[in-house]
Amino acid sequence: MLLNSHTHISREAKHEIYNQQGDPELKPFFSFGWHPWTVATPHESSLNELENILRSPGCVALGECGLDSLKGPDLKTQEDAFVLQVKLADRLGLPVIIHCVRAWHQLKTLKKEIQPTTPWIWHGFNRVSIIEEVIAEGIHISLGHDLITNSSLQEAIKRIPIEYIILETDDRNIPVRDIYGLLSELKELPLSDLEEQIKKNVEHIFPKWKIG
Repeated sequence: MLLNSHTHISREAKHEIYNQQGDPELKPFFSFGWHPWTVATPHESSLNELENILRSPGCVALGECGLDSLKGPDLKTQEDAFVLQVKLADRLGLPVIIHCVRAWHQLKTLKKEIQPTTPWIWHGFNRVSIIEEVIAEGIHISLGHDLITNSSLQEAIKRIPIEYIILETDDRNIPVRDIYGLLSELKELPLSDLEEQIKKNVEHIFPKWKIG
């Protein structure tokens, strides 16, 4: 069973978490959040609307949300919105799918301040230089297309515990099986064993995602 933890292009609805962006038809399993590129200063009505969506039966995670120092409003606005979202996710028992670009120091500081009780997942992870530090903070990493194209990331992944890894396609029109196949080679694990381990990881991180 090949599970896709974050996608903008729906392929296998029951085996994926679709990044919902105001689409008229909710997918069986989806995530929803305020993306840092477009986030604005939250107000009570927007928070209520967000909470209503997060309480939907098919919503298995908050996200993607986070921090981006290269795009979007100023980081203070992004941080304020991120903290509100994460605290709401914690209250609702939802994991958080994170978009983080050139803002690791800020993200790490906020995590220490908030001390969340639900898992955080850094989606589209490709920051080889900080990979051990991210894992040390208890943050899971979701690997996508960059694993195929980035040889340095491939080498780094060999030394990362498989329990911290999940897989995704994000906005790429590629089959998730390509990423599974490569990770199977890098970890020297039979594909069937890798599938079973990723399934265990997913069930631990996303308890509302009813797989099978």
